[in-house]
Amino acid sequence: METFEVSLMRCIYKGKQFSWLLALSVPPGIAGFILHTPYSFLWGIIGFILCGLIGPFLYYFVKREDLGDAEGPYHSAAHLAAWSALSVFFLAIVWCFLDLFQEIWEREMIFAALSIPVMAAAVFLSMLLDDALAHVYIFLRRKNENIAHWLACCYFIGLIPASIIVSVLFIYFFQGMRLDPYTELFFVSTILEKTFFLKIFLAMVSFAVYLYFALSGIKGRRATQVVFTALFYLMLIYIPIIISLRLPMAGEWRAYADPAYISLFPVLSDLWSVGLSMIIGGYVVKWIFK
Repeated sequence: METFEVSLMRCIYKGKQFSWLLALSVPPGIAGFILHTPYSFLWGIIGFILCGLIGPFLYYFVKREDLGDAEGPYHSAAHLAAWSALSVFFLAIVWCFLDLFQEIWEREMIFAALSIPVMAAAVFLSMLLDDALAHVYIFLRRKNENIAHWLACCYFIGLIPASIIVSVLFIYFFQGMRLDPYTELFFVSTILEKTFFLKIFLAMVSFAVYLYFALSGIKGRRATQVVFTALFYLMLIYIPIIISLRLPMAGEWRAYADPAYISLFPVLSDLWSVGLSMIIGGYVVKWIFK
């Protein structure tokens, strides 16, 4: 159990951290909203997203000391994907409520101050996610490094594509775009296609950057395992799609149970594909370096 003094110090530390993150992230967004021209609003949102990504990343990476057991680099790595996913949701909310924001501005400019708690809430939620994810990763790494590497790769690969799909569907239903089931499935499948290639790109980056430095052993062994893991990932992720293309059968069932969906849906597809590719890649590396 923590003592009162330790809890108080932790709260003070988190308060200072939150203040720093606000100072690094929020000013461009506030400036863009106050100037309130189309370009200033656009660049204000872009500046808020970029500053919210880069500023906390550097802050976490440089300020390594923490009252807990999670070090700065883990926070930095968790922040990249978490903030990117939150930014997608933030853009979806801004898009849906853009007319409402404009109406509030025209009625009374003082309500523009409401943009500050909205952006502050996004920064605060990001800080909580960064801290929680870093602690979970460290806990898993202490228990089993392989499981920690597996879930971390799935997190980096699948979180952003999943957030894009959820955000687009949120906009779709919020704005009342009611379509027939087949047109709606075509709409969803188009999004899945775009996020599929984004997922492959994120997988290659995650293997090359995260997995290489997270693995233990000499550089040559780690590089070899990363290469084979990436190759087997590409092979596995395309197998259901090839099966779907080669199936001679056609029918309504393919709209709901096509084999390609096994590879298209983010996170769920990454759990099995990343896990199998890491296992097979590990066995190949053991055979090469035995």
